[in-house]
Amino acid sequence: MVRKKIALHKRLLCTFVISTMLLAGCGKDVSESVESTQAESIVEEESKEVVSKEETSVEASTESDIEEETPLHAYRQSDDGTWECDGYIYKYRLEITGRVPNSAFDTTYVFLSNIENISFDRAWKAAGYSSNSDDYFSYEDAVCVGWERATESDINADYSLVNDSALKDKILADYEEAYGYWMWFAGSAPMDGDCLKEEEYGNYYAFDYSGITTMDEFKKFLRTRFTDEIIESKLEGDFFKEYDGRLYVLDGARGSDSSINHVDYEVYYDQGKDEGEIVALIYRQSFDKETYEPYLTGEVDVEYIQFTMEDDGAVFSTFPTIW
Repeated sequence: MVRKKIALHKRLLCTFVISTMLLAGCGKDVSESVESTQAESIVEEESKEVVSKEETSVEASTESDIEEETPLHAYRQSDDGTWECDGYIYKYRLEITGRVPNSAFDTTYVFLSNIENISFDRAWKAAGYSSNSDDYFSYEDAVCVGWERATESDINADYSLVNDSALKDKILADYEEAYGYWMWFAGSAPMDGDCLKEEEYGNYYAFDYSGITTMDEFKKFLRTRFTDEIIESKLEGDFFKEYDGRLYVLDGARGSDSSINHVDYEVYYDQGKDEGEIVALIYRQSFDKETYEPYLTGEVDVEYIQFTMEDDGAVFSTFPTIW
């Protein structure tokens, strides 16, 4: 398949945002992911270009094709080959690459670790995305010092930028509708507060949405905007459960991403194939230390949301969580 390139900034972000885990213990996370891991052992491998012989600390990988870097936890490699970060000593520096479920491209997570091998599934969860505290490492075992994305990503060359305002508005309206349903899995689902089921790891309330009583009805409803693969991956955990023929949802919530200033969207579409992609340009912000006023950092991330057009509108086959 011929692809055309869209330039991206390669970014490395500190993952101190592991902070609030409001859904701790709420169940399993989603689908399997393709992965590859590169380890730097204190016995078998020399330091890469992350640190030169003259340098004693680093804030990010200094590979030549990195266009832009964001400061990380400072860490350094000692003379004996071990890695030091925030007073802890680690045997390995791991670069763990794979695709987060429902994302359109790969991500590499960088860990300092005393564990020789960490799976990608564990890595992305431990990088701050899991709601289960069991997925995180103690600082003695491992710490995520950042993540990295490629300098280029691409869209299908068959897709054309949509200039028809009516078509673009329709697709973006379907996306906005789908995102509302997507956030039901993040704590914003409508609930009946009078119907409670208490579980060891949280409270479940009856799902309160017209026309949806059972799990089968819920799946049928979601199929208007998502593929079966996405639906099944989201339902692998126990966030939604059925009790005695009625659907219940776990009482929990997640915070929003305060590093996002705004998101711009462009729509690309192949009318012959009735398929396309929404390109989301995510503009990052930081806050003034004195005034706390937000300002644009100049960093722009890109996410790709793929869809096909059906009778009822856009049905999405990838759906990254942005906010």
